[in-house]
Amino acid sequence: MDTVGTVRIGTQPDAAPCSAPLPVTGGLLVFDPFAPDAAPYLELDGHDPQNWMLPLTFGEAVAEAVAQASEAAGRAVVGPDDGADHVVARRSAPWNPGTSHHPGARMATLLWLSRWSPAELDGELLDIEAGSLLGSLTEVMDDAEDLARVRLARCAPRLVRLATTVLSERPLPGEAWIAELLTDALEHAEDLLIDHPLHPRILELADHARRRDPRPRHLQEELDTELRRLLHPSLAIRGHTHQQGWHTSDADWAQLPPGILDSAEGTVRWQVTDSTLTVKVSGGPSAPPDTPLAFRAYSPGSPLPVALGRLTARPLRSGLSWEGGAPLSRPLSAAQLAVDVYHPHHVGPPRLGPAAVQAKAERQAVRYLTQLREHIARQDSHELGRWADIVSADTSVQYAALAPSSGTRPRGSSEALTNRMAGLVQAARAAADHFQRRERSHLQQDLDTTDISAPRLCGPIWRPTLAEWARLRINFGM
Repeated sequence: MDTVGTVRIGTQPDAAPCSAPLPVTGGLLVFDPFAPDAAPYLELDGHDPQNWMLPLTFGEAVAEAVAQASEAAGRAVVGPDDGADHVVARRSAPWNPGTSHHPGARMATLLWLSRWSPAELDGELLDIEAGSLLGSLTEVMDDAEDLARVRLARCAPRLVRLATTVLSERPLPGEAWIAELLTDALEHAEDLLIDHPLHPRILELADHARRRDPRPRHLQEELDTELRRLLHPSLAIRGHTHQQGWHTSDADWAQLPPGILDSAEGTVRWQVTDSTLTVKVSGGPSAPPDTPLAFRAYSPGSPLPVALGRLTARPLRSGLSWEGGAPLSRPLSAAQLAVDVYHPHHVGPPRLGPAAVQAKAERQAVRYLTQLREHIARQDSHELGRWADIVSADTSVQYAALAPSSGTRPRGSSEALTNRMAGLVQAARAAADHFQRRERSHLQQDLDTTDISAPRLCGPIWRPTLAEWARLRINFGM
């Protein structure tokens, strides 16, 4: 950890989508969405080394080490040639997760999913869980209570309907956590939504939830045969068919709002006719038609775009198609172009050449992570093993690690992404073995792994969000 101007704890993460940031008191806490159970990274205002948030997130040993580093930094001499990132004091301490690590990791993951998940997630269900988590983070986030109030007020009718149904029934084995989550959300809504029209009903439901007799603990996390029959088929990664006469490429998710475009590869198509570039893009399942999308085209060796244009939404039977055209600044064939689609609020430098390889690897890693989270939720040992085999054989992420740095991403981000996926492959195989052993013995067992650095996929932090579970559960999202 470094200090005086800024305290940095842990390893600095890569850029999105390989990090899940969470604003906290006096700084920024960043979790790894590919390993949310691992130690996060923290940047903290060095002028407040006694920040009481530290032991809640990193444990007492780290908090004490920060105080020692701050004291040493106060005695250090900083020269005029020292840069802004000059380290004036450094200490190390073992990480011992505090009480806020679990809700913080889940809140950061929920926010990350709402931004990056290629699968459409129910916004009201995200709000219910976010309201519950934020209510547990008031000692870590300055505005947690206000944010929880906003989220819970927005989803209050849905929370009441869902809680009325779920809390009136005995949950199936494997779904008791949903009743616990709803109970927690109701209790926070009870305190925060005093002026809401539904507050009397929330009071009734919260009181009923507190008096419920919970199921035995050993049954709460294990899915039974009846519940497995209520799950939808597994999520599949789709591709697009190529249309004759059209060139295809991929949209950079970092330059687009979530869910605007189809999440499959090959969603951007273009052709050139009489020096006019025509672009078509496949829209997402619930993309607002008034979203202001645009495109720019580049040719090799030219730093400036050779065409700029806007995209207009056109309704199709399967959703929306975004289309537009623009004249080329000089004669070029379609094969000589690279087309970049963006939203004005998310636009950044175009990732072309080796950077495009990195962007594609990131998208594929996000898709794989989404699939993995579903297999964990299903406790599906067969699909976990199959997922591990598919990912370990996919060279797209490994090839990204070999691509030269373009200077648009943090150095080493490709290698880090490759290591992330390799760690998840190992963890998926360990989880598959765990679920197989449990199925054979019909007992709840702890996951036995000798590698403490590998993500523990059977742990509570990896449990699906309410919105993810609703996608799997037939007739769940009432």
